[in-house]
Amino acid sequence: PGGGFGWWPMAMPGGGGGPGGSAPLPPSVPPQPAPTATAPTATQPPPTEAVLGSLLALGELLAHTGEFMLARYREVAGAVLWFRGARDPALRAAALALTPRLAAFAPERFADAYLPACLDFAGALLAAPSPAERAAAFAALGATALALARAGVADGVVPALPLAADAVADALASAVVLSPSLPPSG
Repeated sequence: PGGGFGWWPMAMPGGGGGPGGSAPLPPSVPPQPAPTATAPTATQPPPTEAVLGSLLALGELLAHTGEFMLARYREVAGAVLWFRGARDPALRAAALALTPRLAAFAPERFADAYLPACLDFAGALLAAPSPAERAAAFAALGATALALARAGVADGVVPALPLAADAVADALASAVVLSPSLPPSG
């Protein structure tokens, strides 16, 4: 009796489980399966794919909803920046890819509240051993600087320039070591 099978209402005080509380549940409604051992719990993190999907959805919301997301900007920026410490490189890359979108959405707010954390995030990945993570960090840093420059608030990026220049020099030096067939400069 009753029990809430997804779309079907819970039992009502008059008895039964159907609409109005008097009709029994139809026999064609299968019982809901018991939670499985693989279902996320409060102590178990959600699967990486679910988090990646959520981050992609946040990016699309930033791109297409305007004022709706402005009221939620702090929560979105906090959620994105939370994943900068993720162990999974895909999660770090997705979070890093969202930083220019956050900067473009609300440049002044981003520069005031989130730029230092994003610069630290990108700076850490500029020194990463993975060429893919370094490339993503270069792209994100450049796109973030452009988004802030369009709004006239790019001054906060200046402290990251020496680190970025050093990373560029290191990347070029390793490219020369990897490809000795390049002509010498000069």
